[in-house]
Amino acid sequence: QLCAMCIQDINQLTPDEIAAERQRAAAEVRNYFVFPHRLADGSVRTVEVYSTPVLIGGNTRLYSIIHDITERKQAERRLAESEERLRKAFQIETVGVLFFDMEGNFLDANDAFLRMIGYDREVLKRGQLNSARVTLPEWMPRTRQAFQEVKETGRLSSYEKQLVRPDGTH
Repeated sequence: QLCAMCIQDINQLTPDEIAAERQRAAAEVRNYFVFPHRLADGSVRTVEVYSTPVLIGGNTRLYSIIHDITERKQAERRLAESEERLRKAFQIETVGVLFFDMEGNFLDANDAFLRMIGYDREVLKRGQLNSARVTLPEWMPRTRQAFQEVKETGRLSSYEKQLVRPDGTH
């Protein structure tokens, strides 16, 4: 978008001249700003502005590209909040938290989960832990069903199962 002051001068240029100026200005961005902008209806949007001075018809004008980044900023805020909640949950010492891929390989777990299943972090880091290794054979059909549910819906209904530790205890 071009600033209103530039419109009159730009109307005197050919389309090729305007395109050349835009391309040059975009390559030479001198200023970058992010700020809230209040609209006529009173709502506030977050905008980012890339600005560059441009010589048009002997006068220096400001060429600006303005993007509304409100949704992106809101998504970034929600992601940061979600990551913080997950970080806090991961640190709870009485709740086991496990990350796994859709093949059942354990990618990460908190210390509480590792204590529950009787393995240490080194076994996890070596990639030697998976659902089949810690799930009793009679619980594997329900485990496969749970994986299928996640694949189909992206969600998992809660269910219980017994796990087996390296010493054979459940």
